[in-house]
Amino acid sequence: MIPIDYDVIVFKEDATYIAYCPELDVSSCGNTVEHAKAIFLKRRDIKEIQAADGSRQNSLQLNW
Repeated sequence: MIPIDYDVIVFKEDATYIAYCPELDVSSCGNTVEHAKAIFLKRRDIKEIQAADGSRQNSLQLNW
């Protein structure tokens, strides 16, 4: 298995924190930085990428 690295940028917009991965063009939002990250990891498309190799190991490396 080859790990794949993606950058995730977390920034504040008004009262909301946005977690955005430009390589995948995927984002989430939350009330805090931690909440935005947690919601990002719960997205169905992110879970599908993590499971794409068919193993239980996490091949998706997110650089916060």
